[in-house]
Amino acid sequence: MSLDISKALASIAPTLAAMLGGPLAGTAVTALEGAFGLASGAGPDGITNVMAGNLTPDQLAAVRKADQEHADKLAQMQIDVQKLNLSHIEALAATDVQDRVSARSMQVSTRSYLVPMLAVLVVGGFASVIGLRAAGYVAGDDAEMHDLLLTLKDAVLLVLSFYFGSSAGAQHATALLAQAPAIDK
Repeated sequence: MSLDISKALASIAPTLAAMLGGPLAGTAVTALEGAFGLASGAGPDGITNVMAGNLTPDQLAAVRKADQEHADKLAQMQIDVQKLNLSHIEALAATDVQDRVSARSMQVSTRSYLVPMLAVLVVGGFASVIGLRAAGYVAGDDAEMHDLLLTLKDAVLLVLSFYFGSSAGAQHATALLAQAPAIDK
């Protein structure tokens, strides 16, 4: 079971927890590393390890102090973290859509055979590996085969997303919006 740092921090450091959900995540991670006495670069894994244990009163005080300092700085700069995170999610989704539309427009305008040929190779390669593995012709330990199949599965999903679109970004945004507190206008 993995620890969700944002949820675990929400009650003791709500500002840092909110910052972890958007473009200010790096700043929040750096502040948490300092509060927990971790080396720079320990990252989310180091923070998770510390939080999975029992936090000392000194660590709790340091986290609360860092949270208050960041809350004060954000208030001085008039930055609403929730709005910033939402804008970030919207920008990522728009970029994803624009990228897909651009690729499709390029394909329509050039009528290149490269993209369909690559799609056939990827899907065919995936089906071939599965078929050959099932028939016993492809050897390899389970870890190697697992990694190969995951890589090919991801490639097939990219092909399908190119041709049929993807709702992954919308699902992610919907989940984050459901967790976000109401924004006063």
